Amino acid sequence: MSISLSPHPASLIAHTRLTLFFSTLSFLWISYVALRVSLGAFDEAREVAERALKAVPSSDQDEKMNLWVAYLNLENAHGKPTPKDAVGKLFHRACLVANPKKLHLALAGTHERSGDVVSQTDILSNATRKYSQSAKVWIAYIRSFIINGSGDATAASGSSLSAPELIKKAIDRASQTLPKRKVVKVLVQVGLIETREGNLERGRSMFEAILRNYPRRTDIWSVYVDLEIKEFAKTQDPARCRALLERATHLELAPKAMKFLFKRFLDFERKVGDATRVEHVKQRAMEYVSSKFG
Repeated sequence: MSISLSPHPASLIAHTRLTLFFSTLSFLWISYVALRVSLGAFDEAREVAERALKAVPSSDQDEKMNLWVAYLNLENAHGKPTPKDAVGKLFHRACLVANPKKLHLALAGTHERSGDVVSQTDILSNATRKYSQSAKVWIAYIRSFIINGSGDATAASGSSLSAPELIKKAIDRASQTLPKRKVVKVLVQVGLIETREGNLERGRSMFEAILRNYPRRTDIWSVYVDLEIKEFAKTQDPARCRALLERATHLELAPKAMKFLFKRFLDFERKVGDATRVEHVKQRAMEYVSSKFG
């Protein structure tokens, strides 16, 4: 018998055969669940999800996690007696046998996609208490305030604080809880999230604050420069990026770090500047070498 391993089998019979022959592949089971849902057969979709959880061995943790997340999505949309009750019951069950931190983050994603800001914030708030040493959890929690805006964020948190105030409060809590190396990671990631999904100027201010405290961190300078280069691609105004690179190459860092920064500056001017600006960067680099090595 020849069966095509397609991610989108066209019929219930094809799905049944595929899950029989390839029973450990979560994407086939999830496709089967989705087909049942598309037909309005929600109870049958749950039966498929239950069969899938039994078929995929616990040793395949990623495959198993995919199934739990798909099942949570199903109950969040079509759970009985209510989606909230069904999700709560299934989530508790899943946490007993799968990675609970990953499940908290996954369920937060489910709530985000369905527009349930209150439930999203609630599950992430709970996660920060349970997994207070996890940078990933704090980043997800702070992001929820960034992406949901002042009104939704304030309502979800049950607080009278504005979104920027909630963000600051969450960052302060993370900074007090996490080890220093993880705090820097959280700050950088939150800065990036602000620029991509929140307020660009607020994100820039975050990077400026981070670099005031960690002026010798070439990796953070690199992230900030990358950010501004991407913004330049949108605005076609090189002034801000040029000024940032000018500042960076006036730092007193290790030669290897300065070489990296001068190279970024030279690459930038070769792409967007003219011969005079390219020569300026080369001259600056030569002056640096001369001052350091004679």
